[in-house]
Amino acid sequence: MKAPRYLSFQALSLVLVFALLAGCSESFMAEDDIEAQEQLLSQTKLRHSKFLSRAKRLGKDGSELNVIISTLEAQKVIERFKVLERYKVLERYEYDDAMDGVAISVIDESGEDNFEEFFALLDSDPDVAWYEPDFKLWAPDAYAKMASETELVPWGVRAVNADGDWSASSRRKQKVHVYVVDSGIEHSDLNVVERVDFLKGSNENGDEGGDEDGDPDGHGTHVAGIIGAIEDGDHVVGVAPGVQLHDFRVLGADGSTDVSVVIAAVERITEEKLANSKQAMVVNMSLGENIGTSSFTALDEAIEASIAAGVIYVVASGNYGDDAENVTPAHVGGAITVGAYDESGYHAWFSDAGSLLDVYAPGVDILSLEAGGSLQMMSGTSMAAAHVTGIVARILADDYRASPSKVASLITSRASDLIFGVPAGTTDEGAEIVPCPERDDGVCEWDG
Repeated sequence: MKAPRYLSFQALSLVLVFALLAGCSESFMAEDDIEAQEQLLSQTKLRHSKFLSRAKRLGKDGSELNVIISTLEAQKVIERFKVLERYKVLERYEYDDAMDGVAISVIDESGEDNFEEFFALLDSDPDVAWYEPDFKLWAPDAYAKMASETELVPWGVRAVNADGDWSASSRRKQKVHVYVVDSGIEHSDLNVVERVDFLKGSNENGDEGGDEDGDPDGHGTHVAGIIGAIEDGDHVVGVAPGVQLHDFRVLGADGSTDVSVVIAAVERITEEKLANSKQAMVVNMSLGENIGTSSFTALDEAIEASIAAGVIYVVASGNYGDDAENVTPAHVGGAITVGAYDESGYHAWFSDAGSLLDVYAPGVDILSLEAGGSLQMMSGTSMAAAHVTGIVARILADDYRASPSKVASLITSRASDLIFGVPAGTTDEGAEIVPCPERDDGVCEWDG
């Protein structure tokens, strides 16, 4: 991944091939005009056009549009941007492992907020496969409550049968790496072995929220505590106590980020896996967006490629009360998509569901760590996903060679808690710890 850099431009006039897809002010169009526009739109390489307005922002040099481009020739494509006079382009990220492409910010220095010429250039470029708006993702809203500091084993940890002693040796635990792609981690009861802030330096203005250290939102610390809070008689204990955590910060203080920032984290994780294929890696991704379609985004495709490289992804289904097939990245088939249930064993009212939901886990009134050193209760599918990530970490400690498909099969086939009130077409099974049948040489031998 290369550092951001600005590009200069020379003059060239281009014939426009289609109208801007967002911000149209006309209320009525003639039928012939509608048909013509639909024909033009069918020829464009632009995907997810309805999110164009959400990929725009007002920068100090004019209106900015963030775009992700799929191309095998990133630098050649960028060189061609130099032919436009009115636009300035900032290359934010270049991707080589999770996907082939580049993320950029385009600035209309004319002040007209018009990117038609730029779109025309992308549509006519033979080296561009597709491009899409780099829209915002959010951590699902977590419903927080004040908590007592007297309970050391939260109900969620007990519900997944993780309240017993984790017998894996220190040597085995050290083989497992859990990547928390979230808002940061800030608590002394966690074994954080690496911190990377993907927000810092992601644009010229530094306005992504990367200037704040720690975890200003608190979401990431709470998730990390569920996964791996150390068993030391203080605060709470996690599902996989003391597991190695990688703090990959992508969310700002408001709990949001751009798709390109998350892809940058996925790119880094995939690169590490490709460099060390034997490293056991699981990613907790408690973030996303309801995009209203099952069509993949750039992030979905990057995660799919990362899974193919051998990385396990656990994702929150979302708190929209909708079908998870409409949520990115929850609808990635190779990921383990997790819904939430409450302490009484009922489907949580906010939890997304549907046929793509792999399993349920505790997600209501979950006690975990609060950024800065105390405790807090939160509710959400983010919390549910964290329980499953902890279970996956324990599986990998027993068998670091287990593939993403094998781990997903173990999680779903060993799930046994029957969840009440699930929507039609949704699994009713809750995740639990998967015991390891060991051979005489101590190697785990899963059946089936």
